[in-house]
Amino acid sequence: ASIKKGNVSSLVTEVSKRFSASDRVKNFATAKSQGLISEYKDDPSQLFSLLGFNEAVINSDTTDGLRITLANNDIIHLRPSGNAPELRCYSETSDEVTAQALVAKVLAKVITL
Repeated sequence: ASIKKGNVSSLVTEVSKRFSASDRVKNFATAKSQGLISEYKDDPSQLFSLLGFNEAVINSDTTDGLRITLANNDIIHLRPSGNAPELRCYSETSDEVTAQALVAKVLAKVITL
């Protein structure tokens, strides 16, 4: 591995920027959240197809809910709230507007399932 020389600010500009957003659906029973995650944990691409996504799912993790990485490197994470009847959604992507739009899209559609 080679070591680049330079100041910290020049190194920071080389790192890809990531933005995150989050929101929740209130009055979404914990059992319903857990059932949704359980139903799609083995085939999250099926869930994301139902939610209107065309991107391929390349990775998923069920450590704390259902965290899905899409082929375009966007991340969507669904999880039941630990202390309220809510379903939480988090996103991580390359720009702030897309991060917010992903969360809004997922939550608007997930309540119809």
